[in-house]
Amino acid sequence: MIRLLVRFLPFFLLRSNALAEPTAYQKFLKKESPKEIYYLAQGGLQCSISSSQLNEIIRQELLRQKIRPVREVIPLEQEFYLYALLECDLQSVNPTTFAYRFGVQFNAQSAATPRAYHVEYTGLGVTDDREVVIQDFRESVHEAVLDYVEANLDGF
Repeated sequence: MIRLLVRFLPFFLLRSNALAEPTAYQKFLKKESPKEIYYLAQGGLQCSISSSQLNEIIRQELLRQKIRPVREVIPLEQEFYLYALLECDLQSVNPTTFAYRFGVQFNAQSAATPRAYHVEYTGLGVTDDREVVIQDFRESVHEAVLDYVEANLDGF
C-alpha cells in the first residue's frame, strides 16, 4: 500500500502544480500596482440610466474591493482600464419596454499586452424595469472586479 502511495505521489504533486498555474486571462489581469484602476462606462440613456449612474456602480464595486477608482478621462497612454457600455432600444411605448445589452471588459491598448485575453462580462434582456438592468449590470461589474482581485491577490 505504501509503495502504491509513493508511486503515485509525484503524479498528484505535478497535477496540483498545474492547477495552481494562472490562466492566460489571469496573467492579462495581473498588474504591478493593482490597487488603482481607470474605468469608464457609457450609454444607457434610452433606458433612462445615465452614464454617471453606471460609473457610480463601477466606482462602488471597486471601492468595495479596496481598489482606488480613477475616472476623470482615460489618458491615451493608459494601457489598462475597465470599460463598460450599455445599449438600450425602445421596444414598446405602452408600457415602456426596452431591450438592453451591455458589456463590461478590461481593455489593453498596448501591443505588449495582447488583447487575445480580453473577456467580456455581458448581459442582455427585455424589461420595463430599469432596476433590473441596473442589478444585472452591477452583478457583471462585481464578477469582473472579483476576477481582477483574484488575479492580483498578492498585491492586496
